[in-house]
Amino acid sequence: MTKQKFIEQIELRFKEADDFDLFNSGEDNEIIIPSFDVKITFNDNNTFNIYRDFCYPIRECEENFENEYRTVLQETTVSLLESHFGVQPCVEDECGYGCPFDDSLVGYWNKPFNVDFVISFVEVCMKSEAEDIGNAVSKLIMESVSEQAEKYELVKLDDDSYINNQKNLIVFAKDIVSFNPKKIDISSLEQINYPVSATRYFCGRMQSGKIIAVDMKSIVMFFKLCDHFHIDKSDFDFYSDGRECLYIKGKLKAIISIETNADEIVDEEYSLFIRKLDALKKIKPQVNSATLDFSHLTYEDFERLCYNILIKRGFIDVHPVGKSNASDGGKDILASEEYRTITGIETRKWIWQCKHSKKSLNRKDVSEINDLLQENNASAYGLLCSSSLTPDLINRLELKKSAEVRIVYYGTTELNTLLSQYPDLLAKYKLLGGADR
Repeated sequence: MTKQKFIEQIELRFKEADDFDLFNSGEDNEIIIPSFDVKITFNDNNTFNIYRDFCYPIRECEENFENEYRTVLQETTVSLLESHFGVQPCVEDECGYGCPFDDSLVGYWNKPFNVDFVISFVEVCMKSEAEDIGNAVSKLIMESVSEQAEKYELVKLDDDSYINNQKNLIVFAKDIVSFNPKKIDISSLEQINYPVSATRYFCGRMQSGKIIAVDMKSIVMFFKLCDHFHIDKSDFDFYSDGRECLYIKGKLKAIISIETNADEIVDEEYSLFIRKLDALKKIKPQVNSATLDFSHLTYEDFERLCYNILIKRGFIDVHPVGKSNASDGGKDILASEEYRTITGIETRKWIWQCKHSKKSLNRKDVSEINDLLQENNASAYGLLCSSSLTPDLINRLELKKSAEVRIVYYGTTELNTLLSQYPDLLAKYKLLGGADR
């Protein structure tokens, strides 16, 4: 078989197969099947090399749990190839030489052109990826947990999992379909939105709106175990059936019993947070609404203050539009905001309304937001007000928020907190009451 015929048949085979949806053919001397990191290179003597490439991060190599996964996958691949072909594959190591990875190449060198051999090689790699690696990694994790079980007061169960002394936490590595205590109805699991680690409890809200809470001690113990194995906690997802358990899904998994009085727990945690916040304010007093005084400012003064705030906040192309003390009670300011995305720096155009009033601002005092955005070709709206905002207005502003339209608002309370960051503006506009005037 010629080299060109060999390449054509491989390309035809993998392009037509449903289970290989990605095939890249580069230069003549290399074929890559990215799904399983399989590479084929060619020699001058009408033979080819086929191998699987395992990349290992050099830094923290002995501490990084990811390397243990790759090691297990590599060992599994070697074993399966030898079992399938009856010949032990070669293993070659390549140093990074400045690259943050070392490569281990597992495969066969100097093989005569044989399409069936390539197909079998890829199928073995697929098997190691889809089946054996899952069991091998689970075994590896649980062996590591076993070494730490006594430290974390865990007791082994019959099904290769561990339970804590309080019997409200089970730690395991297999998929929940494989490991499924009878009390868990997998079909009823819903993902948790807004998971929060509070003081005594870990709380969250299911997609259906039901609130759940679990003992924080179990969460802390589970995450300490993850820290020991250098497992990234940001990779976890949280689910619950709303009746019995919280299910934590990641490289290491957990089932934790949920509390029956979640609503009361969240109320209690909220009260604890408010008390802590009040205590922190006593340690580090903040400028509050009782100390800032906007009453002596003219409409023009307040608009200049708003202009200065936007400059301080990093806005560009800031310029006022309209008249001071207009019919709607304030002047508008156009400004642009630069922000970073994965594709580079982009610009968002804002329209800000400045409202200087002694009475609370209600929804009738604010222009129609959609009209303002359309008239000024803007995609974001901001409100700066020297008085409080009524609940009716706040509700209206919240309802206007969407993925396409960004909205922020500052009533007197929020404005006081914002201005506490800029002592020079407090002094310039004499906002600290009689002491400065």
